[in-house]
Amino acid sequence: MRWGLRDVRGYESLLLARVPAFYSSLTGGHFDPHQFFSSLDQRGLLLLRRAGCSLLLSPVRLNLTGLETVKNQFPYLYRIQGGHRVSLASQILTVSSPQEALEHVRSHPDIGTVTLEDALGASGPGSQGQIFWLEDEPDRVALRVQIKDEGWLVLRDSFAQGWVARVNGLPVPIKRADYLFRAVRVPAGDHQVTFDYEPSSFRWGLALSCFAMVALGLVMIPSRS
Repeated sequence: MRWGLRDVRGYESLLLARVPAFYSSLTGGHFDPHQFFSSLDQRGLLLLRRAGCSLLLSPVRLNLTGLETVKNQFPYLYRIQGGHRVSLASQILTVSSPQEALEHVRSHPDIGTVTLEDALGASGPGSQGQIFWLEDEPDRVALRVQIKDEGWLVLRDSFAQGWVARVNGLPVPIKRADYLFRAVRVPAGDHQVTFDYEPSSFRWGLALSCFAMVALGLVMIPSRS
């Protein structure tokens, strides 16, 4: 059973520092993205579901609760029931450190409670509603969220610098959810939520381009004698 990245050979330096610690929980030992998992138990399956995995490819037949068979011959393909890349948190637990978040995910692999880092006052029940995909591009994710009460939208894409979230066009802070992922607070009602990759290098480049265009325009204005 291969872990989530398509192929990381030669790209190990690009892996976020937290990824090996998270996925080593599946193996119970040293993390190596080039190797197969030797086995998968019920707890490991719950952890995969919590990470938002929806499909599982295995060289052997598996008999675990929560798996739906898609292809019943080698290599065996299963659908993980309840594995969703995006969801609304049903329960929120605020943690004070990355270690506390990782320990909670390891000890409570079920998807019921979502941990948030640096989100004081966020603990408590979540909310219910519906989520609709609008866009899914490498540098942009757009969702329509219909939510009954104010709550937290969890996107199980890696938390990384450079991503900016907006609700109805207004910037909102992104919090770390379940050690690796992203979450934003969404008010009650019908809203559009977007995640855009806008690293500081892009903003500086845009600003310099605008400055250069203005400067060029001034140079080209004919002087009056």
